Amino acid sequence: MSSLGNHLVRRGLESVTRTIKTGGDNGGGHVSPLQMSLIIGTAFAFAAAIFSIQYTYGMVVATLAIVEDPQPEHYAPINSNDEEGDDVNKAIINNPNADVLIAQPKPITSKLRTTIRHLRARAGRLSPFRGLGLFLIWAFCRAILVSILSFGASGPCIVRSIAQIASELALSTLELAWVHVVISEPSAKPLYKRIPGPRSWVKIAPAVGLRATASQVCFLLPAYLGTVLNVFRPDGNGILLLPSHDRSPHAALAALAVTILSVALTFLIEIPAAVTMVRVAASMLPDDNEAIVPFDRTFGGKVKPAVVGGSGKIGLLDAWKTFTWSSRVRLLKVLGKVFGMLIAMIVLFSLIVGAQVAVLPRGALKEIFGDKLGV
Repeated sequence: MSSLGNHLVRRGLESVTRTIKTGGDNGGGHVSPLQMSLIIGTAFAFAAAIFSIQYTYGMVVATLAIVEDPQPEHYAPINSNDEEGDDVNKAIINNPNADVLIAQPKPITSKLRTTIRHLRARAGRLSPFRGLGLFLIWAFCRAILVSILSFGASGPCIVRSIAQIASELALSTLELAWVHVVISEPSAKPLYKRIPGPRSWVKIAPAVGLRATASQVCFLLPAYLGTVLNVFRPDGNGILLLPSHDRSPHAALAALAVTILSVALTFLIEIPAAVTMVRVAASMLPDDNEAIVPFDRTFGGKVKPAVVGGSGKIGLLDAWKTFTWSSRVRLLKVLGKVFGMLIAMIVLFSLIVGAQVAVLPRGALKEIFGDKLGV
């Protein structure tokens, strides 16, 4: 999809240039500058909307859901002016040893709306995009390193995957700093001072390497199976996830098999690896940083401070084991809602783009899309 979007924008800009040079003639399959501006504007709006949803909910909120612990059950006297509360208080006075169960509050990340409200109340209007600057720096550095280490290779080849894993390992402290920025209260420290040093790299690198390797495995295996079963067709720029024109039952079953494999790998490998990495990073949150959501810094006593001879972080296996089933369900709900929002956005923009393209002459469609859509 990203390759098709890049191709559309590039060809669209070229078409606008040619149309302006010819005086805006709309005949002979040309597109007017206004029509092309609408299409390009829609494409950019789509990209911005998808990125906003993925970053705010798929990354920031999901990270908070991974870190947040359910509120522990506790007992306390009830102070109330209503009759029922007075009766309870009288019972407590008559029996001081009695415990009254207070309703356990729901986790902040149990709903997307409550999470965003909490962030804005504690960190301001732009808090749903907290850590964005650091993320963009990480993405830019990662792209450069991948290009260098892969020697310009494209497509889902093993060389590029190894380059991506190596690049993310090299940038482990940036990813660690991003997690700390997301899960902590606003800090007056400049961004560069929040990036940990080499000692922290040694601690977080195994978790980042695990997550990066899991991500590549979950991408390469379905891509390889898809090419073997002819679900995907090769392109000059590598393997593009474009469905073949084969509509036979065999092709449908092959596509279903690739989809099932991709979903299974995501649930069994990628999500646990990502959860492990985030929780290891959270266990390394500096003492002077206050968490923006409640969580146990000791992770049930698994983390021993370095000052008393401990490692100062949680182990990989313990990071996953201490992630309770209720927290796992809450995270899956967050990811499910994000997936639904992305699908709804794709459908909406498909309808908008379809309506815009429907009024264009066929020659213009071929000029914009080329052979990508078979027109």
